[in-house]
Amino acid sequence: MRCLFPKRASIFGALFFLVLPASVSGNCSTQKSLDWQQVKHVHDGDSLQLSDHRKIRLIGVNTPELARDGRPADPFARDAMLFTKILVERANGRVGLIYGTDRKDHYGRTLAHVILPDQSNLTELLLASGLGSHIAITPNLMFNDCYAKAQQAARKNKRNLWKTGNHIVHDIDKIKTVENGFQHVHGKITRIGEGKYNLWLNMGDKLAIRIARKDLDYFTEHPSSLLNKTIETSGWIYTVKGQQRLRVHHPSVIHRHD
Repeated sequence: MRCLFPKRASIFGALFFLVLPASVSGNCSTQKSLDWQQVKHVHDGDSLQLSDHRKIRLIGVNTPELARDGRPADPFARDAMLFTKILVERANGRVGLIYGTDRKDHYGRTLAHVILPDQSNLTELLLASGLGSHIAITPNLMFNDCYAKAQQAARKNKRNLWKTGNHIVHDIDKIKTVENGFQHVHGKITRIGEGKYNLWLNMGDKLAIRIARKDLDYFTEHPSSLLNKTIETSGWIYTVKGQQRLRVHHPSVIHRHD
């Protein structure tokens, strides 16, 4: 395997601050049989390319976007990419994969949990280090509770993305619009709408949160109970007919602020 780091020593020296947090417990580990593969290239913090040319998208985490198509990089995007590169390099490029129940995303990438030779979980390490945001997309929910706790620890200890508290969370009441793409949002649910296939939670008149009816079985409390409650959630914001929407798959990414 070709070296992922032509200037390995200088990268390790420059990134001494990317020390693994002491609070990572390794709870997101497994005794399952792993599919061991060799990594050819690290694209960014949450995606890899294997020597067999498959592209792997990590389950459970979304890391900041690198610069592309004329857009600047998100804060901590390069840090997340280098963090993943360092861990893969330390493992000599050898990683174990646990595939998702849904094995491919809509880009054709293979969805998997990536386990390092010391049995540490790459998604957990990224989240606990504050270099990514927890995502929960059904039905790929293995380790989901553990991933949520890893992000909670990063927020509590104000690591990287969370360094200045909740600055990455947009307060819907204080801004005109939210930029499309992955975002954290905070606001009051002012209306519940019901359609044939979806439940809609309106955060004021600016954002509609979509929960597919097929995902309602994951909710122990019906989302309609959130009416007039202030919540925080996260996901990919997109625009349809001038209205901004956000799809939520699982209750673990909805946090009430009563």
